[in-house]
Amino acid sequence: MYKQKHKEAPAITGATKNEYRGILSKVSTNGNNRSAQRKTEILEDFKSSPAIHGQRWSDAREWAVKLYCGTDLNPDEIEELLIEHYGHEMAREMRGLVKDLPNKFEKRDYREMRPTRVTPICPKTKPKLIDLGNLFPDSVSVPESAFLEKSDFELNCGREDARLLLSCCFREGDLIAIKTSHKSPSFVKSREEWLEYLIENPVLQSEEGSWVYANPISPEVLYRLPKDRHIKASDVLKHRFIVLENDNVSLQTQLSFAGYVLPYLQAIVFSGRKSYHCWLRVDAETPEDYRKAASNIKSLVGAGCSRFGNSGYDVCTICSTAHPRMCGAARGLEEQRLIFLRSSPTPEPVFRKEVA
Repeated sequence: MYKQKHKEAPAITGATKNEYRGILSKVSTNGNNRSAQRKTEILEDFKSSPAIHGQRWSDAREWAVKLYCGTDLNPDEIEELLIEHYGHEMAREMRGLVKDLPNKFEKRDYREMRPTRVTPICPKTKPKLIDLGNLFPDSVSVPESAFLEKSDFELNCGREDARLLLSCCFREGDLIAIKTSHKSPSFVKSREEWLEYLIENPVLQSEEGSWVYANPISPEVLYRLPKDRHIKASDVLKHRFIVLENDNVSLQTQLSFAGYVLPYLQAIVFSGRKSYHCWLRVDAETPEDYRKAASNIKSLVGAGCSRFGNSGYDVCTICSTAHPRMCGAARGLEEQRLIFLRSSPTPEPVFRKEVA
């Protein structure tokens, strides 16, 4: 008599199906927890790592790979973290470090069960580019004088404007960092100390000009030696401003951008060369809220990721350690001047139909 070698599999009942689904769900949950835990550990290690001045680039290169392979962060998010940690002056180097990560490295999956690789469906359409010529014709272009008239204060250049900027954009007790070259350490004083200093003294500067960190600094910076007061993301105490800079279009087009597009605009400083530095007030509660606000600003006006295309604002300056030019200083023969200042910015752009 013929005997069947292989027994038939038992019929799958509803209870069996539910049990099987429960096992898969538990495995998936455990895997996600492990992945999230690993990401948290990597981020904590990164944030606690020292930013040694002479080896920032080599350290950033190693962390760029670790962050890409070990977390779910994309290259743009990693770039932002690196800039905040190692300083805004390293922005261009950070861009070079992260741009080729997807081509050279593969993300790791820390879960035990790996899902089948599926090519994600990504939208190929990009925001329709805006014709700047039609958007900002000569009839709607605004000069610096129009911004001066819209300001809440009479701006006369020099150190009095510097005192106005610090008085309006910072609060009592805030620590403010000013530096005189890209690589020099910062001079850190309280808002009140700077205001008193500028009564009789000119704005600190060198042949390169002068910069001010737009966000208040932590008191811990004062415990360092003066030569070691280089500001990094962990030194930022309050995430109050986003700074926008645009070297891709003419000065006149930049004024039109600032006047007709930007929300929460509190101050504009001419850099002394080819850009206007715009201070946008965001008052973020936490660094995470600040990153969300920065992401929204990038999608609104950022170069390469908004409808303005390559004519948009430089996304490298959109970070908590941004340090725009300080008004009242000179950059060679050109003055870094304040052309617009408000005590309370609004969500509406500065100009509407009145200039058009």
